[in-house]
This record gives sequence, C-alpha cells and structure tokens, in this order.
Amino acid sequence: MRGWLHLLWPQLRSLKNAPKTSQSRERIRYLFFGLLGLGFMGLTGLGADWFFGLFMRAEFLSTFLIEKTLNIILVFFLGLLIFSNLIAGFSTLFLADDLHLLVSSPIPVGRLFLARMMNTWTQASWMLFVFGLPIFAAAGPALNAGTSFYFALPMILLPFTLLCCGIGCILTMLLARFLPAKNTRDVLIVLSVVGFLVLYIAFRLAEPETLLEKDRFQDLVGVINAFASAEYSRWLPSTWSLTAMMQLAGPDPVRALMPIMTLYLGAGGVMTLGAWLSRKIYLRAFDTAQTGRRPKDTGDTETQTIRRAVFPKDPVSALVRRDRQLFLRTTAQWTQLLLIGALVVVYLFNFKHFKALQEFQIIGALGIFYINLSLGGLVIITLCARFLYPAISLEGKAFWAVQVAPIPPDVLLRAKVKWGRDPMLLLGIIMASGASILTEQDITMSLISVGALALVTLCVCRMAVGMGAIWPQFHLDNPTRIASSLGGILFMIGGITYLLVMCIASIPVMVVIRDFLDLGVYPSANRQFWTICGVGTILILSGLIAWLPLSLGRKRLEPR
Repeated sequence: MRGWLHLLWPQLRSLKNAPKTSQSRERIRYLFFGLLGLGFMGLTGLGADWFFGLFMRAEFLSTFLIEKTLNIILVFFLGLLIFSNLIAGFSTLFLADDLHLLVSSPIPVGRLFLARMMNTWTQASWMLFVFGLPIFAAAGPALNAGTSFYFALPMILLPFTLLCCGIGCILTMLLARFLPAKNTRDVLIVLSVVGFLVLYIAFRLAEPETLLEKDRFQDLVGVINAFASAEYSRWLPSTWSLTAMMQLAGPDPVRALMPIMTLYLGAGGVMTLGAWLSRKIYLRAFDTAQTGRRPKDTGDTETQTIRRAVFPKDPVSALVRRDRQLFLRTTAQWTQLLLIGALVVVYLFNFKHFKALQEFQIIGALGIFYINLSLGGLVIITLCARFLYPAISLEGKAFWAVQVAPIPPDVLLRAKVKWGRDPMLLLGIIMASGASILTEQDITMSLISVGALALVTLCVCRMAVGMGAIWPQFHLDNPTRIASSLGGILFMIGGITYLLVMCIASIPVMVVIRDFLDLGVYPSANRQFWTICGVGTILILSGLIAWLPLSLGRKRLEPR
C-alpha cells in the first residue's frame, strides 16, 4: 500500500494545493462550477422526488415501481461506467505522457496498474455521484427509509463504481494487448456516439412523458404486471446495490450487510484480478499501444505528389484547409458532428408541440418566430462556445510559429471565423427553415426567421473567435476545458445578452410586419419611430458585436 500511495502522491498533492493557487480566475471558475453542480444536484433530487411521488398514487404498486425504476437506473449506470472507464483507461493506462518513465522504472507492474486504475476511477466515476446520488436519495422519502439509508448510499455506490472501473480497465488491457490503443479507442468512441444517438432519438420518438397521463396509466400498470414475475440477475453488481438499498429502506436494515459485503468483496476481487492479469500482459499491451498506423506505400514519386497537391490561393484559405484537416483527423472532434445532427433532429421534432399550441391559438405567428429565434440562437451560441471559442487556444504552445509567420493576426482570426462560419450558418438556416415548415409559417415570416437567425449566427461566430483571442488558454489542449474557462463563461453571457437585446429590439418591427401581413394596416407615425429605433438598435449592436471582439483579439495576438 505504501508504494501504491506513493504513485498517487502527485495527484493528491495537486488536490491539496488547488485552494492555494494564486490565479483568481481559477478560483472563480471552481466556485462557479461547484455552485452550478450543487444546484444541478438539488434540482435533480427535486425532480426525482416529484417523479417518485407520482408512483405513490398507486398504493399497491408504489414500492414495486420504485424498485423497477432504481434497477433501470443502476443497470444504465453499470453499462455507462464500464464503457466510460474502458475509454478513459486507454489514456491513463497506455497513452499518458509519464508512462514511459514509470514503465522503465523498477515499479511492480501490479502496483502501477492499481495506481492507474485509481486515476481512471477519478476521471470516469464522478458522474454517478453527481447524477445518480440525488435520484437514489430522493427514493428514500417515498420508501419511508430511515436515516441510515442516506448515510449508507455513498458506501454502496463506492464499491459499485470500483467494480465498474476494474472491469473497464481489464477490458482495456485485453483489447490493447492485440490492437493499437489509439485506434481501438477511436473506434469505440465512434460506436458509443452512434449508439447514443440511436437510443436518444428512439427515446424521444417514443414520447415517454405520455405515460404519466391519467388515461394511459392503466396501460402502464398492465405492462408492469406483465413483467412482475421477472427476476433480477444475481451476478450483476446493480442487483447487489439495489438489494442493499431496498433492505436499508425496509424494516430490518441489518439484512443489507450481506449485499454490501458482496459489493466490497467483488470490488476487491476485481482489483486483485486486474493486478494479477497486468503482470502477465500489461507490458506487451503497452508495447503494442506505442505502435502507430503506418502510411501505405502508394508508389507515387515526388513529382507526382507535387503535381497532385492543391495549393490554396491565399493565407486564409490555407489556414482554413489546415483546420479542416486537423478537425477531421481528431476523432473526439468530428464525432460530435453526429451529436449535432441528433440535436437538430430533436430540435425540429419538438416543434410539433408548438404547432399544437398554435392550432389552439395559445401562441401566434410572432410567438413561433421568437421561439424559433431564441432556441435556435441558444443552440448556435452553445456550439460556438464549444468549437469556435477554443479555436485560437487549440494552436497550443506552438503558437509562436504562427506569430513569426509572415501573416498579420487578423488573417488568422478571419481564417478561424471562416472555418466555423459556413457550417454554423448552414445549421442555422436548416433549423430556422425546418421549424418554419413544421409550424406552417407563411413565406414572409419564414424568410424573416431565416434572416434573423443568420444575422445572429454571423455575429456570434465573430464574437466567439474574438473573445477566444482575448483570453487564450494555450496551455490547455481540451476544448471542453477551454470553453469552461472564465472567458468562455463571459462569452456565453455576452452571447445570450446579445440574443435577448435582439429579441426585445425586434418587437416593434415584427408587430408592424404582422399587422401589415394579416390586416393590411400601415404603421402610424409613432410606430414608425419605434420601428426605426428597433432597426437601428439591431444594426448598431450587430455591427459592434461583429467588429469589437475581433479588433481587441487582434491587438491581443500581436507579437510582443
């Protein structure tokens, strides 16, 4: 244990020294996201408490429904944690930068494996405590559980996560023994994204919220009764955790000791198995992991290669082409295009509910316009924060090569804007036009919706690149961490503020257009004045957003 803890000492010291950091922005970021996480956990607990409260209406089936729900959640987290640890294990066990030093040092392989397994556990197992713990705690009042139930929940979830981590790391080691680790990880990431998209879209198309309607509750009871005789698998850790929770909430909590002991013995057994197996295959798997994909010999001569090359016509096109190739070569980046496609499908699918509200005259054409503009704008702002704001920072510590190149900073900024502007603009047009078609808007309102969202997209793209240049994070290589920095938060706030001002300033303009289209009424002098003020505010604000951040970013990137 002494040598094992010694390998974990750098991570422990970093956690200990984190509150002593002198960077005030980091402290603000930790505080902000800590409060955000606590708020999310509280809202999740309240939502789960309301959901379990609905089950209490069925007096004889309430306990059975809660037990089935908890089992589904535990099985879901079982698969999610195993797969997450499997993916993260490639980075911690085989692709980390310090592994070359550790593998060549006289450290027992089993001890090294256990230390790296704990690193994997910290990276991939936190989601159960943030997303799952509030749900399990919310089931306590519905089950009339005592105080011991809430204190024992972390003790139950801890070995459950260790079991999943051990299984995932063992699978990682077995796969890396025969296949290069980086290629295998990329394939698994693609398969996981595709699987998630299929399940998510199928879940939304099934409309599970209709099961809570009163006229459908009898069908739900019939389905539950049909599966009432089904038994849980005794070999799954989720079953052991579920049994422990239900026994703790029952009249005799002492009976929960057996499943809890089973969880801890299972976690210890898996860790021991992984340490023993690592002595047999880890070093060979590590050697295989360092083998990269070799380029194929096509037999082309140097002259043929130069003849086939396509040279960009200007520096902006060259930088855009480079960024596109880097984007497509990074699996973690381009696979998120699949998530964006699913987001657009779900976004357009939900507009059929707004169409129903329009048919019942709850909202009118203006309401549909502002829903389309606000929701589409929020989607564009979120995607710009993820892809365009980190664009400058992802140049990394080699940004000096860009600075000494014979190009001014505004060329780099224009290239970053052009790289992300066209895809974002196409996405905005698809969302605006698709929502207008689904809600059967007339051609004029549809064109105005497309134009308004296109204007927001153009301005927000320039704003994202400019603010990313004002607060660059060249020491970070993770786009998610860059987007979650203090500058990324300020960009999100600024983008949402711009979208809100746009919606408010466009109200007099849209009212005049609606009255003219529906009633043929020309605006009065007072309305003409407010219409001119609204148009002027939109144009001035959009021009300022499109110019100021890029100007400040250009000055920030000038060589010193």
